[in-house]
Amino acid sequence: MEEKMFPKISVIIPAYNLEKLIGKAIGAIIKQDYPELEIIVVDDCSSDGTFVAAETALADCRFEYRIIKHERNRGVAAARNTGIDSATGVFFAFFDGDDFCDTNLFSLLYTAADRAGGADVTMCGRKVYYSDTGKIENCPIDDDGTNWSSSPQLAVRAKIMSSYEVSICTLYKTEFIRCCGIRNHEGCRAGEDGEFFLKALVRAKSCAVVRECPYVYVEHPAMGSKNFNRRVRVERYGDNARALERCCRYIEEYGSDERLLNVNRYKLYPETLFRLSSYAAMNDDKGTFTKIRKETPSGVFLGSWHIFFDKPEYFFKAILFLLLPKLYYAYYRRKRP
Repeated sequence: MEEKMFPKISVIIPAYNLEKLIGKAIGAIIKQDYPELEIIVVDDCSSDGTFVAAETALADCRFEYRIIKHERNRGVAAARNTGIDSATGVFFAFFDGDDFCDTNLFSLLYTAADRAGGADVTMCGRKVYYSDTGKIENCPIDDDGTNWSSSPQLAVRAKIMSSYEVSICTLYKTEFIRCCGIRNHEGCRAGEDGEFFLKALVRAKSCAVVRECPYVYVEHPAMGSKNFNRRVRVERYGDNARALERCCRYIEEYGSDERLLNVNRYKLYPETLFRLSSYAAMNDDKGTFTKIRKETPSGVFLGSWHIFFDKPEYFFKAILFLLLPKLYYAYYRRKRP
């Protein structure tokens, strides 16, 4: 019997100051039962021993690997782009340097992609591990019987409607991503992963879903989203808002499914404007806040009535924003995101 050939998967690990965590992430990848992996660690100019810790963890690795070091700190988006540029696999996936996974993660992803004829995008559920309590929560992806495999834009619509959370470890076909010119938006410190995922799914011809949760997302005190500095949190909020804005434009340009275009118009675009307005208020930037309110037709905000039974909060937020802007501004000026 002819032995089955497995295409190479490049696993891209961006890392910054993860000296105490990177070893566990790499160890989880080394233990994978998938036979053809390439591990690419991109050290984003760490100031601790991340590079050495990665070298140590990879010393006896049976897979191909390389460690790339940025000469200056450029951010996680740039690190992921460096990984894409260096990848030689038929597929690639991102893997956060402070997470870990089950031993069958990449076997499950590839099997699902292969069954879908070599899907452009293959996603899986995740477990959330809370390091302070040891609690583990399963977050599977449920397509609710919808045929996402042949209509990835329906999966985009479901994501926008918050029907599921995807693991960072999504399997992308390398040639597809390069041909579409999809990149992580450099300089963006929050929301860049979701932006990349949505853009890829909008352009995909096919996608696949792994319903198991083989990726383990670790919630720990040192992660960026846990930073208690208000200024840092406000800027992360702003980065997320701008990432949503770019997604809106991208969907408007490349979306073809009318259901997706409608939810982009009636949910994602108003949400983006609310977030940009809230960000302006958090910065006490009355000029930008007033400009968004005055230059945006009221119908854009009130259009959220189309999704009232799914997301009623958007319509009520629109009423508050339009009728009581001073109250809206005062609330978000003091709010801690």
